[in-house]
Amino acid sequence: MNTLQPKTRVFSLLSLIIISTFMAEVLSGSTPFSRIQQLPAQFLFYGSAAILIRGIVRRLGLGWTSIILLGFAFGLFTEGLTLQSIFNPHFLGLDITLGRAIGINWVWAMFLTGLHAFWSITGAILFAETLFPAQSPDPWIGKLGLCIWGIILLLIGTALHFLFIKMGHFNAPPVYFVLCVILIAILVLVALKQPRRPVYIGPEPESENRSFIIIAGITFV
Repeated sequence: MNTLQPKTRVFSLLSLIIISTFMAEVLSGSTPFSRIQQLPAQFLFYGSAAILIRGIVRRLGLGWTSIILLGFAFGLFTEGLTLQSIFNPHFLGLDITLGRAIGINWVWAMFLTGLHAFWSITGAILFAETLFPAQSPDPWIGKLGLCIWGIILLLIGTALHFLFIKMGHFNAPPVYFVLCVILIAILVLVALKQPRRPVYIGPEPESENRSFIIIAGITFV
């Protein structure tokens, strides 16, 4: 049930967009402030993913396990289908062949998919919800909004896919894309089959003043 006022809903979604992008790109060092002009597109990419995942989980009453699993699915979508860094041995001119076998950069794949699952998605959602503890059970977005943000994610992902092919002159064999899609589908299905329960239990009234500092501190660490 979405009980947020329109103004509050806008601020909550905007906070999730900003936090997810800054945690994924700025705080991780992937996008330094010298390349801050790249942030608008990244806001749409990471923001749409975080909004989509949180909205689906909230509407279905799923838990944090589902958020983490969908975060891993997003990691595979990003690094496998969009950027192809999991398969490219010299992604962005880097040598990421450590642990490479059968055309896959295994160490890089585990690190980056985990980073997206726990940092770009789960951590960002947790941090954003501390800003709006009273509205944390709400999905913050309707079905139409989920469809729109889903389309935005696919469009930005497709654009980045062809952009990085042009930049890196690398395109993985089709079989790797098929395997990636299968893994993503499995993760999504497992996430949606998790027991339904509240994703986040709001704080008791007497603990509202300290909850933000505690949870924000844990998330930052």
